[in-house]
Amino acid sequence: MAQTLEQSLTLPYQVLAEFPLPGSRYRLKGSGLLFNQWMRDAQQSGRLWLIMADVDECAAPKEGEVVSLAEVVEVDWLSGSDVTVTLDVTQWGLLSGLDANKRRCSAEAKSCWQDQAEAITPEEPLLRELIHWRRAYALQYPFETIDTTATLTSLDLCLRWLEILPLAKTTKQNLLKSEDLGLIFRYLNQFLAKADLNSKQVRNRV
Repeated sequence: MAQTLEQSLTLPYQVLAEFPLPGSRYRLKGSGLLFNQWMRDAQQSGRLWLIMADVDECAAPKEGEVVSLAEVVEVDWLSGSDVTVTLDVTQWGLLSGLDANKRRCSAEAKSCWQDQAEAITPEEPLLRELIHWRRAYALQYPFETIDTTATLTSLDLCLRWLEILPLAKTTKQNLLKSEDLGLIFRYLNQFLAKADLNSKQVRNRV
């Protein structure tokens, strides 16, 4: 993952229902004059902020929300009717300001629990379920892991599951703001023990 930001960054932003977290590669598609203008701005900046959409309440983003910082890896202007943008999500921050007219926002660095990450064993339920999920729904899965050679840690598992699960925005934001990675790990284990990962609701989330 990228080094921690040293200051607040003001960059173009995009609001996404699918919210990628650090360590993921994400492909964003769009079309139309406004999208193309926004994409040129993001390409020139080289980075952008990704904001979590509130699909249930349609509420505007608020200061203090967790946002993801993404690097623009590639922009394909010739991929049919849509422009396809490849992004590497490297860091996250806390939203501190937003200008909807200019499609830009500011955010400050937030720790990503790196100092709490622990090694995991192949028997870890969260790991087994993640492997099963990716095999079963590979064609629907919207995220890729940037570094596929790295050994997964408890931090990686938490981030990948928080991307997948159809949790309410309020719940997901509260989890991401927690200072205790172990609490998140326990929450996800309890959630997955009760959840039906083959349900239509969960499958439609990816």
